[in-house]
Amino acid sequence: MRHSAISIQDKFSISLNSLGFFLLSYLFVYLLHQSVTCFAASLFNVRTLLRFNDLLFFTDDSGWNFSSVKTIFLAGPIITFFCGIVFLMIAYRIHEYDGLLRLFFLWGALHASNFFFGAMIVGVITGSGIGYALNWMFLMDTGKLIVVLLAAVSLINTGIIITRMFLFTVNSYFPELRKDRKCEYLRVQLLYPFLFGSLILYFVKSPVNTTDLLLPGTLLLSIIPMFIRQSHFPDLNFEDGKPHSVQISPSLIICASLALLLFRTALAK
Repeated sequence: MRHSAISIQDKFSISLNSLGFFLLSYLFVYLLHQSVTCFAASLFNVRTLLRFNDLLFFTDDSGWNFSSVKTIFLAGPIITFFCGIVFLMIAYRIHEYDGLLRLFFLWGALHASNFFFGAMIVGVITGSGIGYALNWMFLMDTGKLIVVLLAAVSLINTGIIITRMFLFTVNSYFPELRKDRKCEYLRVQLLYPFLFGSLILYFVKSPVNTTDLLLPGTLLLSIIPMFIRQSHFPDLNFEDGKPHSVQISPSLIICASLALLLFRTALAK
């Protein structure tokens, strides 16, 4: 890659591998979030039904009070937030190695951050999820605006923090990454998988609810800063003596496809 752009075939292979981990990590974080919410609801004897595109609650108005609303609608986001921290720590520990598995933790950290901070922004806009809990806390409009601003800044900082780790994934494919190729590589490794992954999830979860419709937009608050931040890094060189090649991981693509199929069919109640 010293004197030429990434070939079309290599771009397709890199994007497809990243797309597989984008989808697998999303399903992991999403199911963790919803499972914790279901467990929190059970503590207040609120019955739930988890579907591929929503979580239904079965209770009358007497089942909702300050304690139940706060616990049920904050438990999932808080757990995914800590999951994101763990994923980020793992990704940092292994980011200089050359395995593709790093992408699961990198995408997982972004998804988990978005399920917390992005859900705050969407919740304030729609009054659902975290926003529903904030309404029960009688938070004024000024307070909600502060929550939105802090959440947006946190998403931007997440992208800034994780930029270097995403750039280092190039050593799975190439022995170097020139400074003038970083933006191109991030488009292939980050932007295209995000765009196509979001479209696939829209299709799999169709009809999507308002939250799922808006959350990819808040994830952009972490992705866009990476394209700005990448210019601050010099050329990357990985002279480890290992042969490098760009190949699609068939097992990864099969696993992601089966996971999506199982997710859709098992939760289509």
